Amino acid sequence: MDFPHEGNPDERSYYWGTSFSEERKIFSFAPDNLPQNAETSVDHDCHRFSAKSDKPWPGTYGIYAQMWSETQRTDPQMSYMIFPRSLSVAECAWYCASWKQDYLAGSI
Repeated sequence: MDFPHEGNPDERSYYWGTSFSEERKIFSFAPDNLPQNAETSVDHDCHRFSAKSDKPWPGTYGIYAQMWSETQRTDPQMSYMIFPRSLSVAECAWYCASWKQDYLAGSI
């Protein structure tokens, strides 16, 4: 939750891990298919990642989102970073959309 909502240099946040993490990107996270997440993400230059694994995936037991608050100096700044993205995390945790693929070793 400490990454910017959009890839805008005026937005207060870090840019070392991902260019942005807005609600749609968070909701589209597939906790039971990590290679699918790599395929739907982009780096700072908007290049797509490629991921493929032949290893078995045991699945997940839960999901969480964290916020490292060293760049957020006020309560309104922290609320801006947490909401409404926390709603996307909650939705992703309890609902598996039909477009999310099941993990199959050796494919994406």
